[in-house]
Amino acid sequence: PPRSTLFPYTTLFRSVVMGLLLVYVIPEVTRIFVDLRRALPLPTVILIAVSDFFRSWWPLIFGGLAGLIFALGRLIRTRRGRALKDRITLSLPVVGPIAQNAATARLARTLGTCLNQGVTMLSALRIAGSVSGNVVFEQAMERIRDEASQGGGLTDPMREADIFPPITIQLVSAGEQSGRLGELLIGLARMLENDVSTRIKSASALFEPIMILLLGGMVGLMVLAVLLPIFEMSSLIG
Repeated sequence: PPRSTLFPYTTLFRSVVMGLLLVYVIPEVTRIFVDLRRALPLPTVILIAVSDFFRSWWPLIFGGLAGLIFALGRLIRTRRGRALKDRITLSLPVVGPIAQNAATARLARTLGTCLNQGVTMLSALRIAGSVSGNVVFEQAMERIRDEASQGGGLTDPMREADIFPPITIQLVSAGEQSGRLGELLIGLARMLENDVSTRIKSASALFEPIMILLLGGMVGLMVLAVLLPIFEMSSLIG
């Protein structure tokens, strides 16, 4: 499988390994330093405190995480919860543009295909909104469909929705003026799908080294906190 597919699993595996180190390995190693009753370096003191915390409270921590995940899962099953999730997703720095372009691409491809097949505008808008995969876009398409049912165009309500990429507004306006709306929407969908694919690859290439550096840095600090007292004791012995 591609590295981008395996990345979440490798990150989870590294996190689990670090948790095991904090709960089981570090306490056994640092017990020697504690028994010596000597002043320890600050990194070692911090590591021992963090390890003791995780060792004492790990059932509560994992239970709380499991409860939070369960509660969020129940919330997301509701329409209001999905709308909140989708709004938060669209507002995120890197993930937001990907979600926006992906939803717009699905909507544009479906709407363009329906119009090219002779489906009426109102029916095409209803179908496109239902397949967008994003409640925020579904709600926007409902308002656009209401405007279209009263004889209005698509450009102004899409601009007022403030969730569509600017290129979408431009092509929809051009399509309405030229009578080639379906054709231009299909072209827009292809362009956005390519953009989503490129952004996902770039984000994966960016996140993976960042996570590796973070986890590697944490492991390095743990090793340093263990080695510092050993170096101090060896210097005293020498």
